[in-house]
Amino acid sequence: MQERLTTLHLSLSDGTGDNAIFEYIKGKLVIHHDTSYNVMTNSPIFEKQLALNEYWSEIGGTVMLPGTNRAADRFVRAAFYANSVLKTADRRIVVASVFSVIRNCRY
Repeated sequence: MQERLTTLHLSLSDGTGDNAIFEYIKGKLVIHHDTSYNVMTNSPIFEKQLALNEYWSEIGGTVMLPGTNRAADRFVRAAFYANSVLKTADRRIVVASVFSVIRNCRY
């Protein structure tokens, strides 16, 4: 049997848009809680994801975005596109927008 540790994030949201992200770091549960936490990947740790997002938000996604399939790059693209889509109450547009973000970030 092999022992392998991995980073795993679990996100919970409620109908008001309140979000909590759970992760285990070195065996300890860490909970990140904020309404702005609407994007995540399984690596790196969430604190580093937030730092990456801060860095890239200064550059601006209309200038360039990281394009590899690394989780950190996918996180940056997802954060940019999720904040760029049209905010509307039309469910069809919302669903289409969510799938558009997913397609732009899956690879």
